[in-house]
Amino acid sequence: MKKVSALPASTTAVRLFLEKQTQTRKYATIKRMAITIGLVHRFHEYPDPCNHRSIKMIMAQTRLDKKGDAKQASAFNANHLKELQQQLSSDSTLKQLRDVALLSVMFECALKRSELRSLSFEQLQESESYQIHFGDKTYQLSPASSDILRSWTLMVPEHLGPVFRRIDRHGNIGDMR
Repeated sequence: MKKVSALPASTTAVRLFLEKQTQTRKYATIKRMAITIGLVHRFHEYPDPCNHRSIKMIMAQTRLDKKGDAKQASAFNANHLKELQQQLSSDSTLKQLRDVALLSVMFECALKRSELRSLSFEQLQESESYQIHFGDKTYQLSPASSDILRSWTLMVPEHLGPVFRRIDRHGNIGDMR
């Protein structure tokens, strides 16, 4: 075993570490590691070993060698939502219920996170299925999404303020915000 100082790390130690990591890791991971090593050194007011030309050359070579190894995640679609809704059962946790309700509303209404965060009970209109009002637009939820949203809203103690709220580690639903 080599005796190497972790802080400050020598340029050689960092180079050897990154070379070893290139055998099993993707370029994005190696780049993140190099950035983190540099940040830790700067935080402790040590010179950044990743600014050395040998490290930059290793990173450039790794980028070329591992070109195309990144994979695009598949987009969330109606089949994913349907699977989540079907997996929800009577013994699901409160957090799981809230998350599936949140995803259902977000997907069916094509909402941004900020719009979802600001969604209030005043914007909901319940009949056989929920209607959600955003300005001059009205969205009709599917029966499955309406049932899940109904189950969630029954759990929320006060029907004032935001529909989706935090849940603490004890399972208590937060109040307004």
